[in-house]
Amino acid sequence: MSDLSRIMDSSFKNYLSQNKFLNNCILCEKKEFKKYSSGYDYELQTCSNKWEFLKCDNCGHIQLNPRPIKENLKIIYPINYYSYEISKKLNYFILRGKDILDFLKLKSIIRFSNNYISTYLDIGCGDGRYLNLVNKICKIPKKEIFGTEINLNNIEILKKEGFSVFNEKENSLKYIRKNSISLITMFHVIEHLENPKDFILQMKYLLEKRGIIAIETPNVDSLDSRLFKKTYWGGYHFPRHWHLFSKKTLTKLMLDSGFEIIKVNYLPGHSFWLYSFHHLFKYEWNLPFIAKFMDPMKSKLFLIIFTLFDIVRSRLGFKTSSIMIVARKIS
Repeated sequence: MSDLSRIMDSSFKNYLSQNKFLNNCILCEKKEFKKYSSGYDYELQTCSNKWEFLKCDNCGHIQLNPRPIKENLKIIYPINYYSYEISKKLNYFILRGKDILDFLKLKSIIRFSNNYISTYLDIGCGDGRYLNLVNKICKIPKKEIFGTEINLNNIEILKKEGFSVFNEKENSLKYIRKNSISLITMFHVIEHLENPKDFILQMKYLLEKRGIIAIETPNVDSLDSRLFKKTYWGGYHFPRHWHLFSKKTLTKLMLDSGFEIIKVNYLPGHSFWLYSFHHLFKYEWNLPFIAKFMDPMKSKLFLIIFTLFDIVRSRLGFKTSSIMIVARKIS
């Protein structure tokens, strides 16, 4: 990989000097690791630190180590972080295509509840796209549709629309009754969490008997993950992704937490493909003009190409870079 002075520009202005080192694997609590990959904040350029993912020798779980302390979250998640207002950043036609894919994804999850959902919780609900979809599909009152979010503007807007949305930073789950939720979704959230194991147990506490949870996250056991493993894979999202999963490690987490696995799906990971090539062109080959065509927020053509590519691959049984596991509470 190129040296720091070559790949960094003036916008990498912060160096995070206080970071937290983890002595144990979050999943199995063993202490032996080996280096898996390393890299920089290629996407948002919020800091100049070089980050490392370490892989547990015992269970295979991959975690960022060390990682930013909580006080620095406001730096690595700036106010213009794209997931806060993704609906405003995507091309109209791309957004309509995403609406269709999200609708089909939710329908496929809901059918495992025999199409009966009385309460719903979306962790990291963003601008509320899934809250609105569940409201339309399941015809349940908005006050029974819950969400957690950290963007205060989104929270206020969704509250005014009638949804029960809470601030993630304020222990928001205390407002939800035990054993009261029919369906929980966590779409590209678990990789950001401090302790996924503890959080899944919290979700189990909230779910009703035989309740369903669906988790989508980057999949390290994929073609693009292997091709760009050393540093440029888009699924790393240094330093905001703190945990990386495969089917094996995500399944273990759910089984150990008292769930039964219903279904494992592989979904389009188009943004990971695009960011991987973007980082390669911009930082390794010094071709920023070409790199800008690989920006998922701007590249309509390549976004469509890689979406279709992954849809075909998943239908043929190949593992894509986005894995979704659907599980049911059993104990």
